[in-house]
Amino acid sequence: MFKSYPSFSMLFLSICLLAMSCTKSDKTYYDTGELKEVIALDKEGNRNGNYKRFHLNGNVAEEAEYASGKQTGVRKLFYEDGQMESESKYENGELNGYHRVYYPSGKLMIDAINKANALNGTFKKFFPTGKINEVVTFVDGEENGPFEEYYENGQLKWKGTYRNGDHEYGLLEHFDDGGELVKKMECDSLYICRTIWMKEGFVEKEQ
Repeated sequence: MFKSYPSFSMLFLSICLLAMSCTKSDKTYYDTGELKEVIALDKEGNRNGNYKRFHLNGNVAEEAEYASGKQTGVRKLFYEDGQMESESKYENGELNGYHRVYYPSGKLMIDAINKANALNGTFKKFFPTGKINEVVTFVDGEENGPFEEYYENGQLKWKGTYRNGDHEYGLLEHFDDGGELVKKMECDSLYICRTIWMKEGFVEKEQ
């Protein structure tokens, strides 16, 4: 039975195309000689593939992925001891998706969401103990919407609404560390807040 085989020219063309599509690795070094970066590049010299940056002690400082020069996937940063410092999701060169920051202990510090390089949605910050510190609503990189701030013992400290950035607007409530409401304030369009109610015997303290 007759069998057909690819011609030599076809094999040569396939090998050339494969070679052209392959990436190469570039390396940079610290002045002291230690490896600093390993960068995957395409034939045009654009970052394409895995990227790694190292601390002077040799531990990984950063891991990222690129596609045709644009960051994609998850970018991870690490403390010198190897513990993760942060992780952020990228799409087509922009921050898009979850963004998390960690304390050196490994506990979560910040849990947020990015869209088109800006914070959007619910932003949460935690105390080193793991308890919630604050919850803020972001729209296109600015505080816009409800927010809550907590004492380290878990009790609510402040509750209100931000408008066009870090500006309180509307009703603002303040609680003591036992969870009892001690003051209400009304914040106007100029972001000036005036006390409209205060618990009897409550003494203002520097916040």
